[in-house]
Amino acid sequence: MDNKYFISAFLEAAKNSMFQHRWMPAETWAALINHYYKPPINLILDSKHLLKAIANTKWLHTALETNGEIDGELNLYRNRYRPKGAGKQIWCFYSAPSGAKPTVKEKPWFNYIDYGEELLQTRVTRTNTLQLSTAIPSEADLAHTRKRKKPHGKIEIDLSIEKPPLNAPLPAASLPAASLPAIQTSY
Repeated sequence: MDNKYFISAFLEAAKNSMFQHRWMPAETWAALINHYYKPPINLILDSKHLLKAIANTKWLHTALETNGEIDGELNLYRNRYRPKGAGKQIWCFYSAPSGAKPTVKEKPWFNYIDYGEELLQTRVTRTNTLQLSTAIPSEADLAHTRKRKKPHGKIEIDLSIEKPPLNAPLPAASLPAASLPAIQTSY
């Protein structure tokens, strides 16, 4: 999968004011991107791919761990939560305009996790589908690029031996030695 595409789609969705000021799990972010931006089938995003892409993008991972400032337009925060009775932890992201921080209320932050049901229930048609500003990578860009040996061109060698017809005269090189004139050498 293409990490650059996933990261750019996630950041563009995080800049959308519809999705800001909410603690949402990675699954919800992936579902929102797939629902509103309609990526091609080979680039459908899920939470595992999103979390892996964020972990592999060093600058974004560092920004999330420190002050959350991504660029001049966006602040992005990450936190994890393990619900009681569940063995799996949930990674949540909070998107806000530049300079804004997650709102602090009387309850802990994980009580405000929003799974985006109302956002996912809206009907998205061709006219209101959001467009990503990043280019969708072509199939050639998605192919695994590793060094391979160059295939050598096929060399065709004609190994057939032409046999002369039966009644054709033989060339001089194929005559027996007795039929050649003798060359006498004297010492």
